[in-house]
Amino acid sequence: MAVIFRETYIIQIMATSHVHQIMEGGNDQFTMKRLVYLYVANGSADINNIPVWSCANQTQESFALNFHTEGFAHLFKEFIRTKLFDEILVVMESNRSPGSMPFAPGITILVVPHIECLWPHLRKDDIMWARGGWRTWWKFLNEWHELDRWLLFYRAASNRGAWTFWDIVLDDLTDKASIDGLGRFYFPINKPMNPTIFKPVQTERIYDLCIGASHVHDKKGQWRILEILDCFETRFERKLKCILPGSIHRGEGTRKLLAGLAVNNVDIITPGMVPRSDMCTIYNQSKLFVHLGSGGQNDRGPLEAMACGTPVMLANEEFHAPFMRTTTTPFSFHVTATNPVQAAFEIYEALELIEKAGETFRNNVLYWFQYKNSIDRVIIPQFTYLFELLKNNDRSNKQEVLEHLLGYNAENALPGQSTHFGSM
Repeated sequence: MAVIFRETYIIQIMATSHVHQIMEGGNDQFTMKRLVYLYVANGSADINNIPVWSCANQTQESFALNFHTEGFAHLFKEFIRTKLFDEILVVMESNRSPGSMPFAPGITILVVPHIECLWPHLRKDDIMWARGGWRTWWKFLNEWHELDRWLLFYRAASNRGAWTFWDIVLDDLTDKASIDGLGRFYFPINKPMNPTIFKPVQTERIYDLCIGASHVHDKKGQWRILEILDCFETRFERKLKCILPGSIHRGEGTRKLLAGLAVNNVDIITPGMVPRSDMCTIYNQSKLFVHLGSGGQNDRGPLEAMACGTPVMLANEEFHAPFMRTTTTPFSFHVTATNPVQAAFEIYEALELIEKAGETFRNNVLYWFQYKNSIDRVIIPQFTYLFELLKNNDRSNKQEVLEHLLGYNAENALPGQSTHFGSM
């Protein structure tokens, strides 16, 4: 098994009555700090009734088995290849199949039945990055913070970015580093897409619209499409052929959508939850991807679509990456989702433009995406700049590190600059 154990020492956390064992540092075998990525919580055990488990068991947890499809999975392999880290531990909290599995050279997936079971597998020099803010993690994260260790959070438009113990909030909805009025630090990143999955494919464009991806629920706005399609058919005297992938979630608007699909005369295919490899085919078969939501978290659907060369149409651009907004690129479109008559006209104009431009438009979409969001050109330099600072500086130098990061832009991410402040 790939999890490496080191000599342990005991740390007493003053704020609690708990004593946690954490791996000791200082062994010459470990010359670089390790990244610990808290990926997901999916049915944790009761803290008062944790079953007997062994990390030597091969996990069959579904999130672990499907992690290879994630953009961050590909990014982490690049972290290892470029020697940004020599080891990464991906952690999942689930009581469904606790254990571990080797994922790739230098990368191990550890599935713990409860987040508190992670303590014996941590080292005092780990850099911790939480993808989400599940409530069961709050106590654990706060105690890690008490140890004066680096703690990062992927914001994803979540209110849990307001939790006070984050050192750095990674924000993919902005392109500028900032500090808010409460002193929370936001560092701009781009969300990676897996280029081995999402890429252009030569195929017939059989759908006029792909309406969202992954999940169907109110904040993603799929329920608005029925009225828009009705207005489109009334005004332009033709039906649009659409596909609406995703598992169905509850919500007032979504209930109306399901009822409408049963009685409305619309051409919409609903394949349900679709594997990411099949979503690549759907994006490539679609002339236009439409996101009608008024919320979300830099939804991966539009990013995946652009990675395939499919133009995107967004209702609320502030909830998406800056490079996708119509103020920064001519290769995406705005849709007024709250006005179905206007939205129908905007969709018509977009489809007409795409039709006239032919494959040239898709090629331009793909070029723009690769120029602005490729892992090699954009995302690796972002994270290299950030993590070199964190690896070379203890959290005791936090103020100097954040002041340096506050001036971050693409020109800063150059080799040869000092990334060490104060004493280690």
